[in-house]
Amino acid sequence: MSSQGTGSTSRPDVAMDLLHKFITESTTVRAAFVSGPGVMAVVSGVVKRSPDGVSVAVMPKQAFIGSPTLMFNPSGASPNIVPA
Repeated sequence: MSSQGTGSTSRPDVAMDLLHKFITESTTVRAAFVSGPGVMAVVSGVVKRSPDGVSVAVMPKQAFIGSPTLMFNPSGASPNIVPA
């Protein structure tokens, strides 16, 4: 079990169930993109399915053109769930 402020890597099936819950309940989340040493982008918002049905996006509830958005394919992401 993880402590406050630390991430715990989850099994893919559990992560997909949690992602589905976030989508259906419009839960506000923070998503981070980490690539290489010192490169990170963080977006806060709700999780929505993209029109292609494969990818999902994290974007503000009141999104507009130009809003920060992080789009990804869940099957290629590594889940790191941090308790709120």
